[in-house]
Amino acid sequence: MSTGSRTAWEGWARSVPPLACASTRGPCPDPAATATRLARAGLAEQYVVYEAEGGVWHFAAGSGTGVTADAGGITARAAGRTWTSRTDGRPLETFAAALSALAALHDEGDGGDGGRRFYGWAAF
Repeated sequence: MSTGSRTAWEGWARSVPPLACASTRGPCPDPAATATRLARAGLAEQYVVYEAEGGVWHFAAGSGTGVTADAGGITARAAGRTWTSRTDGRPLETFAAALSALAALHDEGDGGDGGRRFYGWAAF
């Protein structure tokens, strides 16, 4: 797999599963308390909660895919498969290529309806 090529990551991006369950709810009086209740419900070991622009809150639970990078390589996983690539000392460039492949698939596959969303966190 070439380091910065978006096309090198297209196979991985296409294997990322769609959301298992999606739901949109109207405004509630205390979105932070609602997010806390969802987190405590134990839907998954991993979850992400954040407030977006306009006061819209998001809660995502579980992990359908993963990407890890270090100075020597990048590893991506989805649907029980693993992809690896050397980074030639440029892990952020390779990481960006993987995320760009997801974004391109999102743009072409959804028709702009927002059916696929990707949430996550980064640690250094």
